[in-house]
Amino acid sequence: MRYREPNKADWVKSIIYLALYVAAIGIGAFVLLPRGGIGAFFWAVIVLGGLLLLVWQHSRSVGFRCANCSHEFEVSLLTDLVSPHGMDWQYLKCPQCGRWTRAKVMMKE
Repeated sequence: MRYREPNKADWVKSIIYLALYVAAIGIGAFVLLPRGGIGAFFWAVIVLGGLLLLVWQHSRSVGFRCANCSHEFEVSLLTDLVSPHGMDWQYLKCPQCGRWTRAKVMMKE
């Protein structure tokens, strides 16, 4: 698999996805939470479902480059969900060198 550095279009797409997610949570909270009971359940489904969709999209479109040995690799959806991360890095264990590192986020070609 080939990887490339993220570009401006990748960042814009990510920001749009996050903005849509936040808007769905906000609108859902405004409309569904005052209804209580079943409304709160549907709002929780929106929050969790949206989060899983965001992580799924992220895990299928990115790979990572180890800061120690420069090995490029991918991770599972679960690892992508629970591992600490920043805007352009994720704290992962490299499958090649076995060291924990702030792996650089790379886009799949």
